[in-house]
This record gives sequence, C-alpha cells and structure tokens, in this order.
Amino acid sequence: MSPNDDLPEARGPASADQARRGLVSSAGRSLAARTRDLLARHGLRPRKSLGQSFLINEAKLEQIAGAAAEMAAGGPILEVGPGLGALTVALAGHGQPVVAVEVDQRLQAPLAAVLEPLDNVTVHFADFLTVDLDAVVGGQPFVLAGNLPYQITTPLLEKAFAAPRCVGLVITVQREVAQRLRAQPGTRDYSPLTLFCQYHVERVETICQLAPGDFLPAPAVASTALVLHRRTSPPFTDPTGEAFLRVVRAAFNQRRKALRSGLAGSPLLPLDRAIVAAALETAALDGQRRAETLTLEEFARLARALGEAGQADA
Repeated sequence: MSPNDDLPEARGPASADQARRGLVSSAGRSLAARTRDLLARHGLRPRKSLGQSFLINEAKLEQIAGAAAEMAAGGPILEVGPGLGALTVALAGHGQPVVAVEVDQRLQAPLAAVLEPLDNVTVHFADFLTVDLDAVVGGQPFVLAGNLPYQITTPLLEKAFAAPRCVGLVITVQREVAQRLRAQPGTRDYSPLTLFCQYHVERVETICQLAPGDFLPAPAVASTALVLHRRTSPPFTDPTGEAFLRVVRAAFNQRRKALRSGLAGSPLLPLDRAIVAAALETAALDGQRRAETLTLEEFARLARALGEAGQADA
C-alpha cells in the first residue's frame, strides 16, 4: 500500500457489539491496555506536535459516537484524525458510512488492523486542512466528528463551516476552547472565536466532560465533547460574514482599549478616527465600550456602518 492509498476494502462487517468495544479485538481487556499494546506492537510514540492523545474511556466514546450518529441520521460521518481508530470503530457500529482523514502516515498499519473487519469505513491519509471535504464524502451532507488538536482548532472549524454540506459537528476540544465557544459578552472567554461560532452555529450542546485520565497519554488539560448544530442560514446577510468577522478581529486586536481607539489603531482594518466615530454613531454604539461587551447583533450593526463608509470591505 502506497502512503496515499486508502485502506483496502474490509472483508466483512463487525457486529454492533463488536464495534462498540472501542478496538475490535478486545479479548476482555480495557481500551487503555489495548491502546498501549497497539502502540508497542507497531513501535509508535504519540506525537505532541500532532496533538495525539487517544481517547480510552469507552463509555464516553460511545456517548460521542451516539451523538454523531443521531445528528448524521444515517448519512456519512467525516472523522478528523482517527488516530488508532477507537472512535472510528464506535462510529461505524451505528451503521452509517464513516470517512476518516488522518495526517500521520505511521498509523497506516495499526489502523488497517483495527478497522479490517468493518465494511463501512474508508480512511484517507492526508492533511485534513487541504482535503476537499465534499469530495471525500461523495457530495453528501455530512457530520464532522473528532478530537481536535488544539493548535489547529480554529482553522479546522473555519474549514468545516466553509463546506456547505457540513450540517454540524461533534467534537472534543480543550475545555478552554469550549468555554470560548459558549462565552457570554463581558466575560474573559468572549472572543472572536465566540462570535465566529455564533455566526455559524444555532446551538451548542455539551455531551460530556473529559478528564486528562480519559486519554493516553494524559494531556495537561481537561476537555469537553460538544455538539455544534449549524445554522441553516446566516443570522444576517448584511454585512457579509467576511466583513463581519473582519471587524470583529479588528476590534479584538486591542481588546483592552475602548472601541473608538482600538478600531482606529488596528492594523487589521486601517481606519481613521473620523470614520470610526461616524460608524459608531450610525450604529448607536458608545465608543468607550470594549469589544468584549458587544453582542453579535451590535457587531453586525458596527460592520454594516463601516461598510456603508466603504471600510469594512476594504
């Protein structure tokens, strides 16, 4: 098998009970023991640079897989970073197609061994951030699932929401990221990521909390599994999403400053003080407020006002 080949066709379906064990050949051993054995057998060490921490809590794996299966409603699930295949197997046990994208070429042999009995799983070895998501799922509506590496969480979310057929996400993220996704205005966790999420997501639900000990190796931080229900249409059409997020990032670039001075001094959206003052007045916003206090709707008004001045789309 060449480095870019998909895994060969599986020889037959595993039973649902078999699939839900986390790794197919369980022999009554814990998922943690099976994971350690798989790593040792293939001479592998998890790579910190890839954010590799393998989920070993079988009950929580099934909660996450069940949430993804419910959202997918029989359609395909696109898994980012299957690792050693524990979540992949749990997802496959619900019966729908699973397409996994893995960047680490070293995992070809262990994944082939784990997934061999499953006939509804396809694995692509590629960088998720460069893959044509619609193409790998055959142009069907899909749910994205996976344990997201911290270092690519934001670009991965941006890519997922840029794919029009992605109907929602079931993801595990570091708890601080989960807090930012669900933050309220005026809190320290409120950020551009919060507003990006609010623009694209109708509802965020928590599946479960995960302790460091639920992973191998144990990370230094806790994690949260979430369901992100995508909006069927954007919350507004004027301004565009690009213009809205450009203004959000510019306002937060100097978040400790008041809006009036922060926007005028932002290198992300060059604005002079007169334009900023006029836009704030048009949007009926106090220029002494900080970015972290503005709601989604208030940022939309501000971006619209700057757009009318010919600045937000510059």
